[in-house]
Amino acid sequence: MQDKVSKIIEVRNRIEKDASLRGIPIVKPEVGQLLTVLTRAAKAKRVLEIGTAVGYSTLWFAEAICDLDGQIITIEKDEERAKEAKENFYSAGINEMVVLYNNDAAEILSGLNMEFDCIFLDAAKGKYIEYLPFCLKLLNQGGLLLADNVFFRGMVCAEAEPPKRYKTLVRKLRLFLEEIRNHNQLITTVLDLGDGLAISVRR
Repeated sequence: MQDKVSKIIEVRNRIEKDASLRGIPIVKPEVGQLLTVLTRAAKAKRVLEIGTAVGYSTLWFAEAICDLDGQIITIEKDEERAKEAKENFYSAGINEMVVLYNNDAAEILSGLNMEFDCIFLDAAKGKYIEYLPFCLKLLNQGGLLLADNVFFRGMVCAEAEPPKRYKTLVRKLRLFLEEIRNHNQLITTVLDLGDGLAISVRR
């Protein structure tokens, strides 16, 4: 098992360096570490990831559940990134525990008929509020709902008006945060980690 974890870490480190050089958005390493810790602490076995990119965050989840006979369902709309992510999963030896859907997230979410112990939102930030009802339907009682980049470059918390091009996105993220903080099915905290990480537990 240690060999498997070592391979996951080796590939993840390579992706981290490569993404930095190519300007590919991935979670901050400190966010990734917390994803692993939270997933492990929750004894999660089935993870849903909305927004794969090249599979970096998927590998943080894989480290947490690879010895639990776990499964990760991950969704990525961009065809090239989905292809690269699959290659990374093969390199890391986790391809058998990961199912990747290369499609629009809303379409996949509406058709899923299973429950998850952990759901990670890291796709289009303006769509988090639209994905929330699906997440609540799919999340087990006691499950984790995690959402990255909820501060969106600090604009969500800033008193100043965001640039015009980001006004709608910022408004929708604020609505999302308000909803998860006040939802009667969720217990939520938001950490100033990376670009803002929201952590919710399903009651």
